Amino acid sequence: MITIKPTDNLYLIRSFGDHTSLIKLGYSTQIISRLKHYLSHNPFMEVIGTFYREDAKQFEKCFHSTLKAIYKREWYDESDLETILKRLNVEVLTISYPLVDLL
Repeated sequence: MITIKPTDNLYLIRSFGDHTSLIKLGYSTQIISRLKHYLSHNPFMEVIGTFYREDAKQFEKCFHSTLKAIYKREWYDESDLETILKRLNVEVLTISYPLVDLL
């Protein structure tokens, strides 16, 4: 079961494509609603992780200004996942959740 605090969450999601996958780092105060919205537009997604931070909004803004995205300012290549996790200060993230589990 995913434990999520009600505000100031960062999330990492993976969107699968035909030949690659993309990673998105985002911020939301309504995390479940946000993730359900993504699922309604793309059922080929999974939640890599959610992270509570008091400075989540500022962290996300700063993060996007320092790492070059490959699509729409917030989507990164799968190969950037390790860099993203290091910046989040997460050593190992072994569990991923299919987005459908949140419904």
